[in-house]
Amino acid sequence: MQDGLLKNLDEYAEAFGWNEFPAAQLSQNRVDDTGIRGSGSLYAMGLNYSLTGVYYNKELAAQAGMTDKPQTVAEFDAVLAEADAQGLVPIMAWNASASGGGLAFPLQHLMAAFGPSTPINEWIFQQPGATIDTPSNLQAAQHLQGWIEAGYFPEDVNAIEYTDANTRFRSGEGVFLFNGDWENANHDAAMGDNVGFFLFPSADAGGPVAAMSAPGTYGIAANAANADCAAFFFDWVATNADARQINVDVGGSSPGGPTDLPVPEVSAPITAETLEAGNVVGADNGQMDFIANATGAIFAEGWTPELQKLVGGQQDAAGLPARSKPSTRASCGLISDHRGEVNEHPKQQQSAVSLAHPTAWVRQRRSAGWLFVAPALAFMRRLFSTRWRSHSSIRSSGGTALDRRNGPVSRTTAGCSRTQTFGGPSSTRSSC
Repeated sequence: MQDGLLKNLDEYAEAFGWNEFPAAQLSQNRVDDTGIRGSGSLYAMGLNYSLTGVYYNKELAAQAGMTDKPQTVAEFDAVLAEADAQGLVPIMAWNASASGGGLAFPLQHLMAAFGPSTPINEWIFQQPGATIDTPSNLQAAQHLQGWIEAGYFPEDVNAIEYTDANTRFRSGEGVFLFNGDWENANHDAAMGDNVGFFLFPSADAGGPVAAMSAPGTYGIAANAANADCAAFFFDWVATNADARQINVDVGGSSPGGPTDLPVPEVSAPITAETLEAGNVVGADNGQMDFIANATGAIFAEGWTPELQKLVGGQQDAAGLPARSKPSTRASCGLISDHRGEVNEHPKQQQSAVSLAHPTAWVRQRRSAGWLFVAPALAFMRRLFSTRWRSHSSIRSSGGTALDRRNGPVSRTTAGCSRTQTFGGPSSTRSSC
């Protein structure tokens, strides 16, 4: 943004009505004038929003007395206790260094269950004064510690890698698994109708729910020849029924957009459940980025070792939030103080501003494993090749692109079907 390489999308957001989308759905792609994410102008849009929650083995859950999806944390705790009494593994998980601390998944869900999700996002986005060390997050860490001490995770959880945890769950070891919808196809192939999904509930009955949800993210180059057409594509893929269907068929995750639009039809029941859950999270404005993504180093240097120590009895809940951070946030010119607050380092003010430089931003995320351009481009090529040319509502008879309410918003011609404006430093994906 600082060098003017990315186009500001605020005018398109106003014209197409994107500001009416759930605020949390767009916050990951908003950046203010100081280069801080989470608020300010919109510089990108998301395609295919992944979603996290709780997968469960239906047969084992029934054995543990679960007759319906838990509506509160207390109800979930009751099933865990009964599963343990039945000699089952209540929660399958991974927490090995090679895969990263998978216990960060239940921890973040507990954080959002005991407190609001907005402050969690603010800390991930490194907003001034934001802190991870709050009373509700301490309560979440204490609850996770209670699960560990009760033996609800496998004894060897610190040695279990990601792929092994999923394989063991699909093989019938573990009643529950905290994970994301990117595993839907594998779960469906191995378990069929025996796998289910639910959003982790609030601590209070009827309370709002939240989940980690990150999209494949695309921006428009500032000098793009067909920027209006690219913006129309962003709106079309989020709001048009055919485009949303392709989005789900190819990506398997929620297409995003307004929460009152119908959920695309799918054949796999587990995918239908996660898609419906995505609308619930959107309605509650509960999309969160991942706490593991706050900086490039924080997952490997902070959360993973501290969660492993929590399992091994070398850390406690009180020390977890404050210690789960690298010594400095060098990649962003920020440091965390003893309370986990985000503050600008006085000697690195210039580095902090580098977040506003798109090339540097992408370089930082690439080093953290955030950049997944090839699959996204393949997805977009399919969208263009199969639907873009044939869709009858792309342009009016006069060649003017229409928004979903049939109002002219841009000047595009038949060349729209051939445009390629998604290059440059703006194609990134965020994931845990």
